[in-house]
Amino acid sequence: MIDESKTTGIAVVLGAGTMGGGIAAQLANAGWMVWLLDLPSSHQRNQLAEERIRRLQNARPPLLALPEYAERIHAGNIEDDIHPLKEADWIVEAVMEDLETKRHVLALADEYRGAQTLITSNTSGLSLHAMSEGRSDSFRGHFFGTHFLNPPRYLKLLEIVPLSTTDPSLVAGFARFAEQVLGHRVAFARDTPGFISTRLWIEHLLETMHLAEEFGLSVETVDRLTGSLIGRPRSATFRMADIVGLDIVAAVARHQYELLPNDPKRPLLTPPKALQYLLERGLLGEKRGSGFYRRQNEHIEVFDPNLQAYRPRRTEPLPFAEHLQTLSLPERLAVIGQAAQAPSPEAQFLHTLLSRFVDYVAAVGPEIADDILTIDRVMQWGFQWELGPGAIADLMQPQNKRPYYRNTDNQRTYLSFLEGKYLPAPKEPEYISLSELKQERGTLLADATASLITLDDDVVCLEFHTKMNTFEPALVRFIEQVCQLVEKEGWALVIGNQAAHFSAGYNLRLFLEAIEAKKWRALDIMLKELQFAFLRLKYASFPTVAAPHGYTLGAGCEGTLHCAYVQAARELAMGLPEVRVGLIPAGGGTKEMLARTMSQTQGSPLDALESLFKRLTIPSITTSADEARKNGLLRSTDGTTPNADRLLYEAKCHAKRLREANYRPPSPQPIPTFGRVAKERLHHALEQWFSEGLITEHDRFVAGQLARVLYGDTETQRSCTEEELLQLEREAFVEVAKHPKSLERVQHVLNTGKHLRN
Repeated sequence: MIDESKTTGIAVVLGAGTMGGGIAAQLANAGWMVWLLDLPSSHQRNQLAEERIRRLQNARPPLLALPEYAERIHAGNIEDDIHPLKEADWIVEAVMEDLETKRHVLALADEYRGAQTLITSNTSGLSLHAMSEGRSDSFRGHFFGTHFLNPPRYLKLLEIVPLSTTDPSLVAGFARFAEQVLGHRVAFARDTPGFISTRLWIEHLLETMHLAEEFGLSVETVDRLTGSLIGRPRSATFRMADIVGLDIVAAVARHQYELLPNDPKRPLLTPPKALQYLLERGLLGEKRGSGFYRRQNEHIEVFDPNLQAYRPRRTEPLPFAEHLQTLSLPERLAVIGQAAQAPSPEAQFLHTLLSRFVDYVAAVGPEIADDILTIDRVMQWGFQWELGPGAIADLMQPQNKRPYYRNTDNQRTYLSFLEGKYLPAPKEPEYISLSELKQERGTLLADATASLITLDDDVVCLEFHTKMNTFEPALVRFIEQVCQLVEKEGWALVIGNQAAHFSAGYNLRLFLEAIEAKKWRALDIMLKELQFAFLRLKYASFPTVAAPHGYTLGAGCEGTLHCAYVQAARELAMGLPEVRVGLIPAGGGTKEMLARTMSQTQGSPLDALESLFKRLTIPSITTSADEARKNGLLRSTDGTTPNADRLLYEAKCHAKRLREANYRPPSPQPIPTFGRVAKERLHHALEQWFSEGLITEHDRFVAGQLARVLYGDTETQRSCTEEELLQLEREAFVEVAKHPKSLERVQHVLNTGKHLRN
């Protein structure tokens, strides 16, 4: 049986296309061995699967957490490599969306599978019942649908579609496996064309395009209206279509049109004029360089349906949108709900679009799902919407006599189509919501920069809420208050949040202000307060557990390095990129990485030191927790959570275990430095990197100051205290900050969001 305990296993993926490769990569990331099989080629039998594995290794963004995980995927073909099916724990069918092709492949799986092997189809909407017709009873008991979205690594929704013949215990175990091992959020759908996700997504996308033509709105205007303004990703409508591929959009729409003869919105599943024009000319979106948008040199151009040509992208004033931006999302939706007779076409467009969509969900919802909560979760998890259509309907139509959600006896309930009544929202202790905890319990401490929230009787969470969760003096002082309270009460501390990113570093604008004013003493004080706040975390008498995710950069990374334990999300962009900004890591990051390197190296310490120096001088940002561990930013003992929605729960559990095990902080240890011999080695490396064009002249200057910290700023070999190295960090930081080119770099990053290579 496959369940949450199945962290290793054997899988066979039948079909080496885009989806088959993505699923194989996701399984390899989870530690499974995978056979990727496709049709045999005439010359090189495994060519199709081998080519897909090569593409996985070069994919951007990466589909493999580490490139070497490709070694867990074995290429084969369905004629020569049938034997793995017998040994497989799981067979995933991921061939083309053609019923007869799928039936043929599944017949093969039925013939050669093991008695307990699970079989699933990755169809995006074909009939699973039709696929299973004629198969053995054992097959049908072990068969159901698993609809991954593309790419599986980054899109967390997984629709599971069981049949009446499927063993319910297998489905329940697999759902736990999918959430805890693969890292997805599971929604159960019915065996209807397109399930929930494709059915609603393609209708809404095509209707948006048709309405854009009806209201005479430009491509860029519609994308401004249908993105973050209404709680959707910035890719909005036309940009998202370009990313997906206009041919894919048209194929999905055509497929749904054929399968849904009685759908109330069936006429909309035909391409609008602009889409048809682009399709006929092979302008298929991002993969072809041109779709609704294209890049010309440094400029973005947009397709104008009236001109049937590209023109420069325009930013036109939209008073209605600008008004909405001053409101919260629920307030925006309420205003849109009353905008049927508004004077602006943008207001009428949004009212018509969202009203028609929630009407469509009301019409087909009972056909495709058991309840409104499932539908809302599918759109939130699958398409990164802030609110699903049920919640949108309630906000737009508050006078509705039968809302989708009610608060009854201080408990939120939702409408069940299956049972025809309201059910209490499920209790999910493994999915902590900090916003709900704050509503229920309030905060223990709070100011403009952070909050301290109770997670459990003896575990609390420090949540940052500065812009991008960056550090600043007020937040540093708040950390000290938190430490005093946690120490007094004997709690354990989790540091985490549920924003898009853990922390993007220190507030660079504060550094810029000090540098421009030449307030070097103030700069030193800022750094010293930060350093000693992180030392406070490292040597606290209570366990400190960091729960990083997303951007964990600069000071965010340095703070994490100082915690007793790290429970990291698998999707982790962690690093110390300060040299690119013309600065050095000076929140204790250089010191801490040196201490780790010297304590863990088993070979030449000078080789290890040079390797660390290169990672800091030519920094990279990790694309996964596994890469962060490989680069020394995480320890081998630190944990990884595949499902980011479970991150705070798993961090809380580990903090609790540390506390119950009578946690004792580490003792300060001297850190060896190697003086002149290390200085010569590091400066020689700098000259080599400069001659190879890997670094600029200013990089060489900044890294020269960084080297002072790493070799101890002395001629002789000696052991340094942490405080000595922290002082060297501050001195080196201030020295590079005085250089005009560092000032240029800081200004450039703040103005453009990009690094300047001066």
